[in-house]
Amino acid sequence: MSYCPRCGRKLPSEDLTYCPHCGSPLTLIEGHPEKKKDRRKAIAAILGVSSLLGLGFIAYRFYGDEISELISKILTSREKTETIMTTTKSTEVFETTTTPSTHVTSTESVITTPRTSPSPTISPSSTITTSDTTTRLTTSETTFIETTTSTTTSPIVIPDIPERDWEHMVFPYIVAGGQAYYEQVETVVINQGNTPSFFTVLELYHGPHTTIPGITYNEYPLNSFRLVWRGTTSLNPGERIDFDFSELSPRYEVLIWVCYDPILDPKSFVMNSDAPVRSIYRRSDDRDRHVIVVGRGGLVED
Repeated sequence: MSYCPRCGRKLPSEDLTYCPHCGSPLTLIEGHPEKKKDRRKAIAAILGVSSLLGLGFIAYRFYGDEISELISKILTSREKTETIMTTTKSTEVFETTTTPSTHVTSTESVITTPRTSPSPTISPSSTITTSDTTTRLTTSETTFIETTTSTTTSPIVIPDIPERDWEHMVFPYIVAGGQAYYEQVETVVINQGNTPSFFTVLELYHGPHTTIPGITYNEYPLNSFRLVWRGTTSLNPGERIDFDFSELSPRYEVLIWVCYDPILDPKSFVMNSDAPVRSIYRRSDDRDRHVIVVGRGGLVED
């Protein structure tokens, strides 16, 4: 049996020298080496499955209970939402009241028998006898009862179900706070959400390192502040942690305290940027909740 190495066809005849399909020289199938099994794909598949299993085990080891609880909450809320949608498709429900009424109709019929005139009778003795026929009155009374049903329809208004605030109910809600007065620096981080934060990043910056005359502290760029302390912690729902950096003794006038969860509650700004401080903080009641800016000699506001 011959074999074509170009098109891979096996020809039963050994008398052929060239392949009739592609024209390439034929070789005997005994001299053709067996095709080796491609082990690279199998090894890559084994490595991929092993890495996925390892990542899944690590995720379940650290966040297994929380992920299961979060998935159950989402599925429960979805079922409740579907049930609410099916029951509140029509916002008006009509109530039907049926009131029966009865009408009575009476008819009377009178049957009168005719009265006959007297007929004389002649007797042989010439005596006339007169006989009277009695008149009889027969009265029949028939009663008909008619029932009428009236239907009254009135709408019933069903109140709408309030929407759920998913931002505060499903994810952590990290809020930063703090104050400073000369050498005393105190900061705080609070989780106001209903979900724990397992990896909360805490950063303290001081500056500005470059002095620009004629501008306020809120006009300095964020990249003019340097990182002086960084830490991580975990926060349960409603938990508050206080920090005291009085022993750190920052050398600069302005301090920026940043708190965020990079996975569940990330911040919307980057400290290594040319954006001014007022882009994230204008005053204590008008700011990004992940950041607080305090001055060692007074408030930092517009």
